[in-house]
Amino acid sequence: MEKNRYLYEVMNESYPIATPKAMIILQSHPLKEVALVLNIIGSNIASQHAQYSYIFTLTHNLYDDRWSIYLENEGITSDYYKDSLLRGGVSYLIDENFQINATIGASWKTTPTRYMGGIGLSYRFYDRYKDIEYEAKKKARDKQNKEDAQIFGF
Repeated sequence: MEKNRYLYEVMNESYPIATPKAMIILQSHPLKEVALVLNIIGSNIASQHAQYSYIFTLTHNLYDDRWSIYLENEGITSDYYKDSLLRGGVSYLIDENFQINATIGASWKTTPTRYMGGIGLSYRFYDRYKDIEYEAKKKARDKQNKEDAQIFGF
């Protein structure tokens, strides 16, 4: 028993019980049907096993707003592991709260090469969700801007 406890302590001495993880998540909609998302992530920041990564995602809604496709690049770096992954996929909005998606991907690295694929089902639990009425708000703002321009003469 004493020997096992000693091995456990030696193997885990450099792993703290808790370390901070931080994320910065940025999103942009350059076009009505396109979303760009950048996640910057730091894990185990206060330990000697710190890992930093990013995930850059480009999403495009297709013709009927139920289908969308995406392309994603993930980069990971630490003292023990470095990789770059490329993934692509498609998702279908079944109804207001359910979505199904499929994805495939691979790593750029060849030591070892990683291949991945998956199918997922998502459910929205947030019952106070309201669609963003982007177009209606934009039209109202444009109308107000025109009225202001007429009033102030520019």
